[in-house]
Amino acid sequence: MGTDARLAAVELCDVKFGWRNSSAPLLSIPEMRFEQGEKVFLAGPSGYGKSTLLGLMSGVLLPQEGTIRVLGKGWGEMSASQRDRYRADHLGVIFQMFNLVPYLSALENVLLPLKFSKLRAARLLDPEEQARELLGRLGIGSDLLGRPAGELSVGEQQRTAAVRALLGQPEVLIADEPTSALDADNRDAFLELLIAEVELSGATLIFVSHDGSLASRFDRVVQLADFRTVAR
Repeated sequence: MGTDARLAAVELCDVKFGWRNSSAPLLSIPEMRFEQGEKVFLAGPSGYGKSTLLGLMSGVLLPQEGTIRVLGKGWGEMSASQRDRYRADHLGVIFQMFNLVPYLSALENVLLPLKFSKLRAARLLDPEEQARELLGRLGIGSDLLGRPAGELSVGEQQRTAAVRALLGQPEVLIADEPTSALDADNRDAFLELLIAEVELSGATLIFVSHDGSLASRFDRVVQLADFRTVAR
């Protein structure tokens, strides 16, 4: 995808983050680095700030101290609009709450990021065909493609959100509890697709889950408890 192989996919240095009403930082990370093409399982107990960390990595949140770089570019060096554009071009994010537009169809939700990123759209010969193919592999067939996202089951919404993040081969994929609403069969099908797609594109996968049984599918495990953290 034309990215300098020497650059880390995501790199955090001397990062501290806390909410305004907290007397101590929720996260204090001297150094954390994710290489290009890595598949990393991020683990930690509830309250240790896993979702907050993903918000920092994706530029949705900014730290009070330290630097966070994605493919060599620091979030703190950009304006809010520049962060939005950079995120749209280079990151696919599977949010814990899905963040689908409820009145748009499953297919329209999946295609939506391409409207904000010409770079990702240019990687696909036929975006709609690719979207339909990926959705179909996760059990979202033609009978569901035109249904408003708000009318889909929780599991169907979660799978739709995952395909939306994958489409257009972003260099970094960040997934926040992406299998929490899936039964065992759908979870396994989802993981097979997710890992196959990131390996095909050479993307970096940062995957948060409370389900430690999934960790063996990843290149390495990062325990958030290894960093000095303060529960909220």
